[in-house]
Amino acid sequence: MRLSFLLPLVLLACKGDDPDPVETDTDTDTDTDADADSDSDTDSDADTDADTDADADTDSDTDADADTDSDTDSDTDTDADADSDTDSDTDSDSDTDTGTTDTGVHTGDTGAVDLDQDGYTADVDCDDGNALVNPGADERCNTIDDDCDGTTDEDDAVDAVGWLVDADDDGFGAGTPVVSCAAPSGTVATGGDCDDNAPAVNPAAAEVACDTVDEDCDGVLGGDRFVPGDHATIQDAVAAAADGEIVCIGDGDWPELVSVGGKDLTLRGSGATRMLTGNGNRIYAAATGNQRLENVILDGTGNVPLVQVSPGAGLVMTDITVQNLGCGGFCSGLVSYQYAGSSLVAERLTVVPGTYASTGAFVEGLFFAEGNSSLTLRESSLVGSSYSFDAGGDFVVRVSPTVAVTLEDVVITDNTLAVTSGSMAFLQIPNGMLTDVEIARNTVTAPAAAYLMQAYLSLDATRLRISENEVSSPGEAGLVVIAGPATMRNAVIDRNLLGGGGTELGTIFLRPTGKGSSGTLLLENGDIVDNTASPAGALNIGSGGSATLVSTGLVGGSAPAVHASGTFAASASNAFDLASVVEDGGGTPIPWTGLTLDPRYQDRANGDFRLTPSSPLIDAGATGVLDGDGSPADIGANGGPGGDWLD
Repeated sequence: MRLSFLLPLVLLACKGDDPDPVETDTDTDTDTDADADSDSDTDSDADTDADTDADADTDSDTDADADTDSDTDSDTDTDADADSDTDSDTDSDSDTDTGTTDTGVHTGDTGAVDLDQDGYTADVDCDDGNALVNPGADERCNTIDDDCDGTTDEDDAVDAVGWLVDADDDGFGAGTPVVSCAAPSGTVATGGDCDDNAPAVNPAAAEVACDTVDEDCDGVLGGDRFVPGDHATIQDAVAAAADGEIVCIGDGDWPELVSVGGKDLTLRGSGATRMLTGNGNRIYAAATGNQRLENVILDGTGNVPLVQVSPGAGLVMTDITVQNLGCGGFCSGLVSYQYAGSSLVAERLTVVPGTYASTGAFVEGLFFAEGNSSLTLRESSLVGSSYSFDAGGDFVVRVSPTVAVTLEDVVITDNTLAVTSGSMAFLQIPNGMLTDVEIARNTVTAPAAAYLMQAYLSLDATRLRISENEVSSPGEAGLVVIAGPATMRNAVIDRNLLGGGGTELGTIFLRPTGKGSSGTLLLENGDIVDNTASPAGALNIGSGGSATLVSTGLVGGSAPAVHASGTFAASASNAFDLASVVEDGGGTPIPWTGLTLDPRYQDRANGDFRLTPSSPLIDAGATGVLDGDGSPADIGANGGPGGDWLD
């Protein structure tokens, strides 16, 4: 009774609160809306949304999402994903594969992918992260399997190299190429070698003129004019040649005078090219300019001089063989005659051993030069010949006082020189630079005076060896005569003999004042050993002269070792096996203050003056001076900065 009474009052109160009622409920259900169901919406289903299905969304399908399809996602397709495509996968693209990161680049519903988009999927592409690698790619030499055939860097790679055998190891190959990525042993990539057995022949080699070899493989021999070939004679070629050209002279004899004039030319023989005197006097004449004469034989056929160099001209002779020297009268220069102001360089010049004798001849040197000229002999040898003349004035070199003479790496050995009248010096050098020169086993004989070498203005010698020479005269005999300032470094003067019954000037004689300029000598790191020159000794210092020995050994031979009428000094030096070391001009002994030790040479009797390891002269040289190995200098010719040259 109480509930029935209260309910109309509550409903009446709510209705009284609605300011704008929108419908009048006339149906028979218990809700207040106008439809026949008991929910509060106006449709006929039992849910509270406005559609006619039983789910809670407002679409007309039976699922609970807001779209009209029958799945439970929010898109309009019937699959269970949230995309709007019609495929059955759960990704957002329109294909039927199961990849979730593709964007349409897959090939269908096979499940394979092509990540690098090179047209090949991962099941056949051996590197799907590199678009350059796939079964359709070209194989290359890069250690990668570019074409996915399971091998790398095959011989058919598009960039494989054609390798050529390089038999002479000069960097250039020849023959049929071997194609591969890696170079087979003994092959190179560069070809063009026209002689693969000669390392000096290849496309990068320098062409050598006149040698019949195509060094640079260009199909053309070096040289500008050929005799014979282009010209019948050497002189014809010279006349036609322009400055700077090379005239190539073939094998055989060419009896003609070649006058070059003032052109700057090179005349080059084959090594078997023999140039003979053509006018009874000369073979070659250089007027002015600069010329080269190379690789020829100069055959004197008893006439001289062979080569003439005129004032102002410069001539370089290289690889020259001289033979058949002779003189029929007064001869200045059996090999060459230089006029004043000229220059001659002879490199690798050899005088063929022989007997060269002339009756009624007066000879002034193999090489003769007038004033203000220069003469250089380099890498040359005068060995094993016998020369005899009626008279002469100096032999190997006879030059004026103002001529500069340079000898480098020259060997003058085993020669005999004799004149029947007058005086003779084997080698005369007024102004000389000598380096690596050996003068050994020569014999000089003259009735008035005989000398091995004269240096009467200046001498600078390094690594000089004067050994086993014999000089004899009933008049005056001297080995090395110095009349001016001289410096010798690393010098060996050993086992030389003065004789003949006349005045023996000494092994080294420093001329006194009154006979030209007085001689002075500085000898550093020398060995003066077992020379015979009595009574002057190994070193004879004339009045007014002076000599200084530094780190030098005086061993054996005639006593006294030093005869000092002039000034003598020695430091860090040694004297051994001598009855008397130093005497003054009157024969009075002067105390020797240096060492007196056995040097312990390797083989003194046979001229090997290297020190044995036990020698007391090792590291005993001048204070502050070092050997080449950085240790303190030794005493003797093999010590000091320029040492270690003896063998």
